[in-house]
Amino acid sequence: MIKALKVTAISFFLFLNLCFSQEKRAKDITLEIVDKVLKNNSYAKLLISNNSSYNYYLPILNSVDSEKWNFMLPTNETSFFLVHMIVYNFNNENLSWQSNNCFDEDVDPISRSFDEKWMQKKKSIKIEDFILLKAGQKKVINVPINLQVKLSNDCFWEIKDYKNEKELKVSYYYRKKQEELESLFLSSEILNKLKQLNYKLYNLKIESNKVNLILQ
Repeated sequence: MIKALKVTAISFFLFLNLCFSQEKRAKDITLEIVDKVLKNNSYAKLLISNNSSYNYYLPILNSVDSEKWNFMLPTNETSFFLVHMIVYNFNNENLSWQSNNCFDEDVDPISRSFDEKWMQKKKSIKIEDFILLKAGQKKVINVPINLQVKLSNDCFWEIKDYKNEKELKVSYYYRKKQEELESLFLSSEILNKLKQLNYKLYNLKIESNKVNLILQ
């Protein structure tokens, strides 16, 4: 009985220690929108700060195609490679995206073209494509703000009913990463280079501050 209590106490202590460690690590990397006000069809300045003593990499592909890839790629890949814009209404409710004609058969050639571009990009990914943050380092990236994203003449995605809202706020979200996806999505050459440079994947979720958005 006493032995069982000791095992339980040790397990509980290890659990608390793990929770504390994860809570501390959750603040290792922070995202902050530095603009006081945002405008639709423009860019947000997103400050990414490494507050830790470790070197981290964030596999954010901030390219001209990344915004459109967000709507065309499998969930696992968008979760791993992209930072996501979240839009809130006056009641602080998260507004969802909706599509128009994007699942029509006529759009298939557009979809295939995005797939082909993505496959080409995945083959040519370099570590310089990612956000590399040494201990204590900060970087600013420009992220597009578009409440409607046009993929083709017949296919676009937009935030549902955003024109009817009194007020909108925007934040950016870095999703929690599954570490096993590293070896699935990244070549052994990239992984070895990151290891040699002493960078490790930041795999915890982060959400930035919320900033008011002006519609144009």
